[in-house]
Amino acid sequence: MAAPGWGDRGAVFVYRIGGGDPVLLDRVSTSDLPLHACFGEAVSISGSWLVVGAPGPEGGGQAGAVHFFSLDEFGCRPSGKAPSWSPQLQEFGAVLETTETGVLASARG
Repeated sequence: MAAPGWGDRGAVFVYRIGGGDPVLLDRVSTSDLPLHACFGEAVSISGSWLVVGAPGPEGGGQAGAVHFFSLDEFGCRPSGKAPSWSPQLQEFGAVLETTETGVLASARG
């Protein structure tokens, strides 16, 4: 479950489902997020990868970033970050799509 406004930066809550009520497995965020990063605005899962967009507020002029986490039965671990590669691009990571071989991320520019 994504919560892009949680705590002024955003978070993603990962639940285990099956065999009863959902159980909270992990709360995912990062310590290097700017205020109003909108972490969790876009979320995509492929296999054991969780990909989370942090585009910043719409029209806010932030470049944004895409964060990568590895998933296992115990929770999520940070695995990397892809910042916007151009200062002219804004809201990088507002829309995400994962494939078997990669990640597609949108940006305005």
